[in-house]
Amino acid sequence: KRRRGRLKDDRKYETATPDVGDANRQLVASQVFGNLDITTTLFSYLDVRELYNFCMTNREYMDRLQHEHVVRAAMLHGGHAKTNMERLVALVKTRRIWTPSPLRMLRLVNGKRCERCNKGKVNTVSEAFGVFFCFDGCMQDRYSKCVRRNNKWNCILHHVRVARSDFSSVAYIWTTPVRDSQGRPYGPLISKTDMEKIHHDGGKKVTSIDQLLERRDAQDTLANQASSIVEAFDSCEEDAANRIKEKANKKKLANHHANQVRIQKTNAIIHQLEELVDDDKPWKCLLRHHSTQKNNSKEYIQFQCPLLEQHLHPLALAPSKATKKKLQEVVDILTEQFDMIISTGFYDLSFLDQYAEEHHQDDKNVMLEHLLWRHFRMEGANQIVPRLPLKINAECLALVQKEKLLDALDSIAKQEIRKVISSRWVSTIPSSVLDSPAPYYHDEESSEEQDDGDSVMSVPPLRSKAHLLANTLLRHGPYNENVVTCFQRYQESFPQYFQSCVDFLQDPETARGLPNDRAQRVWNGNPGVMSSLIERDFAKTQISLQSPYERWLDRHGDVFSHI
Repeated sequence: KRRRGRLKDDRKYETATPDVGDANRQLVASQVFGNLDITTTLFSYLDVRELYNFCMTNREYMDRLQHEHVVRAAMLHGGHAKTNMERLVALVKTRRIWTPSPLRMLRLVNGKRCERCNKGKVNTVSEAFGVFFCFDGCMQDRYSKCVRRNNKWNCILHHVRVARSDFSSVAYIWTTPVRDSQGRPYGPLISKTDMEKIHHDGGKKVTSIDQLLERRDAQDTLANQASSIVEAFDSCEEDAANRIKEKANKKKLANHHANQVRIQKTNAIIHQLEELVDDDKPWKCLLRHHSTQKNNSKEYIQFQCPLLEQHLHPLALAPSKATKKKLQEVVDILTEQFDMIISTGFYDLSFLDQYAEEHHQDDKNVMLEHLLWRHFRMEGANQIVPRLPLKINAECLALVQKEKLLDALDSIAKQEIRKVISSRWVSTIPSSVLDSPAPYYHDEESSEEQDDGDSVMSVPPLRSKAHLLANTLLRHGPYNENVVTCFQRYQESFPQYFQSCVDFLQDPETARGLPNDRAQRVWNGNPGVMSSLIERDFAKTQISLQSPYERWLDRHGDVFSHI
């Protein structure tokens, strides 16, 4: 009873809202919504999405929205909104489409889906027709039609106010006029239906289309706003360019700050990892071998060891997610993997000592030469040894787990040599040589077919760098600049290797598969034949002894001291 009584008392003191009438409605609106100039000024500085949401809150704000507000907001926003506005203004400037209302322009610059079917995803307004239609579902299948250029349609297609999409000898024309849910027309002024009607009525088509455009201009209630749209666009172009530069500079500074923070956090992670790893672990020093990489605008730390990079790359990209628990898990995994590698003797290549004893090899470098024979590398094979831990990857780890240590070492050497060949020897050694089996897979009767397919050359197992050099010369001939240059360098610096090459070439088993002309010259048994052959080829091809590769050899000549 008390509640009903209280409600009754409230109703007693209620006063009805007076009917102000049409004359005072604008005054009341100004008192409620504020000053018109202030409101419209704020419209111009809102984001396109914020402006759309703000205008949808009240009918009064919709009515106060002007073309200048939408044009400025879209141009300052950039992105798809700026692209849509540029295309719309270009069509409005040539008067090819119905002049869009401010609210329609605001919807177009904020559009995400097709305005006709509301299904297809659309990014930008059609550059030819000024509609926000999906291409496959609506534009191509229903609302545009291909018209071939001929005397029948040329005078209409060439008109400056006819919206068309040109493609080679044909043009795509809007099929039929379209209207929105409120009955207002939008899109191109001239359609295929109008063109057929002009052709059916006869008379001069140019005069007919001009008369039709005059009627359309009279029907367009916003035609007088076209000039204000173009003026607003021209006035804010400079401001839009400055705003885009300002946003780009802010983004650049933000990316630079984020990169610095990411690098600092990653360095802190590396310091924590060094504390978690025991000092007696030889692979602890690998954590210090890293470099800063840049992907687009993102900078991060990349570890030189592929095995470390595999586990630490996610943490380097997002160091904020690196908790102490995750770091401990990574350390446990790496410790287990490297302990297994060290226990097999692969980490320091100590397993090669036992392998060399079994195969009567006294020098570890000789064994590495056997592994690297097919790569024809002018650097000493022992150059890989100090950097071996930095080259251990997942493939190598899998081979070590299967106790295929030679295959693991060979996989690392193959990757390393391919980098040298790609950077130093471009198009010098074909892939058939790189992919040929290693010598310890061969027997005495192994053979390989030549590129021409006519002759087969027997290749006995190679035992030294000299045999490697001779075999490469046999495969590719003396016309190869790098091979001939290296052969001459060997002749001058290592005469014993050159003599071994000649002995290898004079072997009947080697010369048996050679072409007749070259076999006869090699069969003579004169060591000067090869030297004269090289000199003749140098004179014939005019190869300079100071080639880029020769200069590279001069700078790295100290590696031969290890052979």
